[in-house]
Amino acid sequence: MEKKQLTPEEEQAQLQLRIKQLEKELEHANLQKLALNTLIDIAEKSEGIQIRNRKKTKPPKS
Repeated sequence: MEKKQLTPEEEQAQLQLRIKQLEKELEHANLQKLALNTLIDIAEKSEGIQIRNRKKTKPPKS
């Protein structure tokens, strides 16, 4: 089964749609990250506990 060859205009339109889709996915992921960070911040303050690991640890040597 062969794929139909796209004209440059059709290919451009498909690429633009893909870009818009990826931008929406990125925006959703960023909002989800913000929501989770906010949830953790609230939980840490209200419960008085540390949830995040604050120390920056070095990866183990191989």
